[in-house]
Amino acid sequence: MRSSLVNWLGFQLGWFACVAGAGRGYFHLGVLVAGGLLTAHAAAAVAPRVEVGRILAVAAFGLALECAALSAGLHAYAGGFLPLWVAALWLLFAATVGSSMAWLAGRPWLAAALGAVAGPVSFRAGVGLNAGAYLGDPAQASALLAVLWAVALPGSFFVYRRIS
Repeated sequence: MRSSLVNWLGFQLGWFACVAGAGRGYFHLGVLVAGGLLTAHAAAAVAPRVEVGRILAVAAFGLALECAALSAGLHAYAGGFLPLWVAALWLLFAATVGSSMAWLAGRPWLAAALGAVAGPVSFRAGVGLNAGAYLGDPAQASALLAVLWAVALPGSFFVYRRIS
């Protein structure tokens, strides 16, 4: 329980460093914070090499979905098409899959529903911090992000379990 709470708090810290940093033009702030958090996460893992492999696989899956969504042209990030701070966010997210979000692992429909709500809400928060923008109708972009996260969250558990 304690490690899950620490993992969740670390993700929140990393998310804020990445998003608020990017919104103010400090694109590397979140990357540096994420690097420290990910290093600590890996060092605390029972099997660090396996955990790093899982994180990289989940992040690659998420980044592929992210590129597909960005190609639709409905939203964008401060710093370019797929800035490094967004990749850092996916790595941080991947580090929660086996820890603070593990309770969702056997609940794919709940994970999909939670992702469909939390993804667009998180992006909207990023827009408020100037780290992202809607390029057209915000409702369309939010619908696309809802679909992305309805796939990304349960899909991340699938990818995570496949790496050993």
